[in-house]
Amino acid sequence: MENQRESVIWQKLKKGDTQALDYFYDTHIQSMYNYGRKITDHEAVIKDCIQDLFVDIWKNRQTLPHPRSPKFYLLKALRYKIIYQLKKEKRQLQTAYLSHEKISAQVPSHEFNLIAKQLSEEKRRHLLKGLKKLSNRQREAIVLKFYEELSYEEIAAIMGINSQSVYNLIHQSIHMLKKYLAVEISFLAAQLFLQVLF
Repeated sequence: MENQRESVIWQKLKKGDTQALDYFYDTHIQSMYNYGRKITDHEAVIKDCIQDLFVDIWKNRQTLPHPRSPKFYLLKALRYKIIYQLKKEKRQLQTAYLSHEKISAQVPSHEFNLIAKQLSEEKRRHLLKGLKKLSNRQREAIVLKFYEELSYEEIAAIMGINSQSVYNLIHQSIHMLKKYLAVEISFLAAQLFLQVLF
């Protein structure tokens, strides 16, 4: 339903509606910034790439594709733009991790809200430590799946891998978190976390 509504607004953007452009900027700017932070810690690069992306979208509005999900299109385009910028400036991708501040700045999915409500502050600290133990790509996949709530196919397209690889990344991540949480917190809390994720 949301994708259908945004598809209508996207068509208005393609026809030169500035309010439609404002809508996509205002609606997705926070998600785009949060996602950019999973790729690099260079805030200036992220902000510049977001601005450049929207300038490019407006300049090329008449030839834009017809994405099934505009949000997916924006995240994928931003990822390519940031990586291109980092390569052009010969920078290495910085280690991205989910600190408490980064998670707080995001709007988590329903599943993570359930966890936050049912686990104590101490247990949530253990969860954050567990997330930091994941690889960059594992964290990226987890963020796209459970924070941005994208499908495996959409995540695969954004990350440039196939759907099975995405599934494997997420499965491995959950398995690692299960082992870590089982040690750090009670078995019951670990089971709760995994039940919500699945």
